[in-house]
Amino acid sequence: QEITPSLGTESTSKIIKTVSPLLVDAEIGVRLCICDLLNSLAKIDVSLDLVAKCISDMNAILPMEVDDLDYETITNAYAKIDAEFFNKSSEQHMMII
Repeated sequence: QEITPSLGTESTSKIIKTVSPLLVDAEIGVRLCICDLLNSLAKIDVSLDLVAKCISDMNAILPMEVDDLDYETITNAYAKIDAEFFNKSSEQHMMII
């Protein structure tokens, strides 16, 4: 995360290709790290902002409980994925979803 400001947007696609498969079956701790990374990348590539927020919401945990998923936030995140969502995002960004 700390090096993302020095990365160019060209590095974003390489990072996405590398971390996207990890979201499928990684443990919650790894997924949360990926969410943090995506949010950091969204600061240098604003086109990632919508997808990074959605992925973070899809992996939300309850603030008062350690490693307990926040199913309400997760369900709401999935509900936001519709045709308009796909129209706003690039094909590469959809790989993450």
